[in-house]
Amino acid sequence: MEEQNESHSQAARDEAAAAPAACPSGRQHCRISDQETNGKTAAASSNDFSDPIYKEIAITNGYINRMTREELRSKLAEFKLETRGVKDVLKKRLKNYYKKQKLMQKEYINGDSCYDYICVVDFEATCEEGNPPEFVHEIIEFPVVLLNTRTLEISFFPLKPTFPLFGAYWLTGGPCSGWKAICPVRNLMMANQEAYTDSGGAYTFLPAAGQVAAVAFGLQEDTFHQYVKPQINPKLSDFCISLTGITQDIVDKADIFPQVLQNVIEWMRHRELGTKYSYSMLTDGSWDMSKFLNIQCRISRIKYPSFAKKWINIRKSYGNFYKVPRNQTKLTIMLENLGMNYDGRPHSGLDDSKNIARIAIRMLQDGCDLRVNERIHGGQLMTVSSSVPLEGAPAPQMPRYRN
Repeated sequence: MEEQNESHSQAARDEAAAAPAACPSGRQHCRISDQETNGKTAAASSNDFSDPIYKEIAITNGYINRMTREELRSKLAEFKLETRGVKDVLKKRLKNYYKKQKLMQKEYINGDSCYDYICVVDFEATCEEGNPPEFVHEIIEFPVVLLNTRTLEISFFPLKPTFPLFGAYWLTGGPCSGWKAICPVRNLMMANQEAYTDSGGAYTFLPAAGQVAAVAFGLQEDTFHQYVKPQINPKLSDFCISLTGITQDIVDKADIFPQVLQNVIEWMRHRELGTKYSYSMLTDGSWDMSKFLNIQCRISRIKYPSFAKKWINIRKSYGNFYKVPRNQTKLTIMLENLGMNYDGRPHSGLDDSKNIARIAIRMLQDGCDLRVNERIHGGQLMTVSSSVPLEGAPAPQMPRYRN
């Protein structure tokens, strides 16, 4: 909170110092162009900035601050940028676009993201109404959504043909990410979990329900998703079932946490995270890693996994980037302020993760450098300064069991 307030105050001082005189009376639109800003740079004191390009950026920021919402949307549309969101978000989006364009022209930045991939995680855990302090939370849903920071989309897994099926092809998952469809499906109709050919023959449909549309295009959304069987409180409360939509039957049939964690690690290794590609974990707040995963590792008597010791807390990143107070960084409010609606079932770990990924994508599009800002050390939550050298998470390895 102190970091957020300090950042907000500094930004306010910078903009106040940089803002030029108001637009002339009768003027309906504040233009953003090199011709206009270059002619005004002499008005700024030479002591205010170390490079002329920052004078241009500061003056443009002043024009943007005085734009109406419709003027902002019009200018964003002109640059083919997203036009949804509240006014402060639109201003931030336009300012960052202009700043990035100017700095890239001068080769100050290369426009790349901090990491090749971001793994978005949002656990669901056992709970009771009111959450009494003595209650022990256990992870019961472990989702990971893989976000490609180059394409700014949730990664998709191309599906590979394995054998012909009456002139069509059966498709299975392949080991890479991307948008290219490997093979089209022809003369193949799918319903529920069976595939039907034109001749009426039925074959078991291997992918899980809900992936039919993706398979039809030769693509499968690249996510990890498994439920976890709790050990201390194996019976879910009615409140937990109602909140998460996870039933008793689902967790009774699930693997225990160490096996699910091993599956996650194999999934990440298969995508060469931490070896060929840099990546970071990302969560909606601090609790997923500092509380739920920390407690679960102690319950399962395994050491805390090294790949999850540092992460991006998107609430903190969002608040600092858009200069909003902490009470404006809840998931549904962030979506609303960015002009988006929640997609799916609230408190479903997988749906929450996908919506968090949508926020991360929009922030990257708006020019935010999402980077690690929190870590756990000795079981304690700690802040990571933006001045710390950037490094991705290590290649995932299964942690050892505790003595």
